Amino acid sequence: METNNKLKSILKQVSKDLQQTSQTYQLDAELLISYVLKKSREYIYLNPDKIVLKTELQQLNKIVKQRKEGKPIAYIIKEKPFFNHNFFVDNRVLIPRPETELLVEKAINILQENENKYPNILDICCGSGCVGLSIFDFFSGNLTLSDISQDALNVAKINITNIFQNKDKISKIKLQKSDLFDEITGSFDLITANPPYLSQKDMIKFGQNL
Repeated sequence: METNNKLKSILKQVSKDLQQTSQTYQLDAELLISYVLKKSREYIYLNPDKIVLKTELQQLNKIVKQRKEGKPIAYIIKEKPFFNHNFFVDNRVLIPRPETELLVEKAINILQENENKYPNILDICCGSGCVGLSIFDFFSGNLTLSDISQDALNVAKINITNIFQNKDKISKIKLQKSDLFDEITGSFDLITANPPYLSQKDMIKFGQNL
């Protein structure tokens, strides 16, 4: 990436560099620059003549190269907006998808329609924890986040402390390593699951445990 060190020029050049590899090249450029500068996207347009440091340009060059090679933006900047929060993500978990917010909305509506303010919630295949934590944000009660991957549970743990500051709220959240229902005990008012692509064998196993 060859450019001068003014922010407006950098934005233009990064957008151009990403144009051939990303349909969202302008947004990608804004997000990558914001990440490096630790500033908002609005800051870029409010400060077009800001001089960017050489070390910042070096870091930007590195992650622009990663994006051109196909690495997802969320994995580069370690963050993905979902529902009401920004979730920490890396390659230990799948990136939350916007359409999954429909699952969260439906689950919240079900609990509210039943006037259940203190539900016992289970989120299977929790990954980053985005589904379960987004639902639990609206209620008291208890939440179990379950996943077969300890790496995924470690990411979910980061998001628990990032999203909730209330220690009492955090104490009501349990992390459970389990292959679907294998290690799950107890009864629940709501069970959610947004698993990765499942084999037919896994689908049969999942259905038998419901």
